Amino acid sequence: MKIRLLVSALFLITIQGIAQVTLKSERDSDGNVLIYADNTTPIPYTVTIKYQNLQNLVPNGGMTTIKVVSPGRSQIARLKKENPTQASTNLNYTYTYRGGDVKAQPIEDFIYLPPVKSGEKIKSTPMTHIENTLRNEQVNDSYVGLSFTFDEPTTICAPRKGIVSEIKIDEEIKGNSVHYNSLDNYIEIYHEDGVFSRIMVLKPGSAKVKVGDTVFPGDALAESAGENYRTGPHVRMVQSKLVKTDDLITRSYTEVSIRGTDGVPIQVKDRIEILVEHPEEIILLEMTKKEKKKYMLK
Repeated sequence: MKIRLLVSALFLITIQGIAQVTLKSERDSDGNVLIYADNTTPIPYTVTIKYQNLQNLVPNGGMTTIKVVSPGRSQIARLKKENPTQASTNLNYTYTYRGGDVKAQPIEDFIYLPPVKSGEKIKSTPMTHIENTLRNEQVNDSYVGLSFTFDEPTTICAPRKGIVSEIKIDEEIKGNSVHYNSLDNYIEIYHEDGVFSRIMVLKPGSAKVKVGDTVFPGDALAESAGENYRTGPHVRMVQSKLVKTDDLITRSYTEVSIRGTDGVPIQVKDRIEILVEHPEEIILLEMTKKEKKKYMLK
């Protein structure tokens, strides 16, 4: 008798354009179903699979499976044929995915560089939640990142080693005395411990890196913008990570420490002035032996 396999898959994502992660199912010689993920990005993604209406198949991770998918192709699930003598099987599932590794553990008290070139004197201020701007009153004091202001446009740099995971840098922000614009240009960096750094308010077309590049602390990313904002030239930096609540995977802001004047680590609570420096020990901190050797030969 011919074995029949019915497969129905629906993927649900919020990102427009080409899917970063796609799932495909195959059957082995015993009739078990293997599900493979193809991750076309340079960073890991967290995939949630929810099975529905299974017939003669038992998933190895329960009816909801959460897997971290590395770049490239990998097997992420196996559904065993429950009754080997029964010919037909049926498989229906949906899946969602988010960039990052939900299982990664952020390094506690890691010190980030201010995202500005060395030698600059800047001011750093905690950013206010957009709800406060919309309502014109302080109604939400949750952490949403830091703003760094400077007198003149400058070069924006990587605050820490990571992989450039996303770039948007083609938007011309119109108007004067702008306070906030959701279309701001940005470069996002994924760090090995699962944290993302998004650097925003960048000059259109000024990117000095591309998606997939590995950057180190102090490496130039782009040029600053914001001259037509109320605060003048500035850059905004937000760190976030994936969090799991029941079976839901979301991004959450995470507060970090930055290197202040004379190397003093600080968590910015009020407006503070900083003299930016990029010491070699910070640049080398997360490098592999091979990367250190290459750096020393420069």
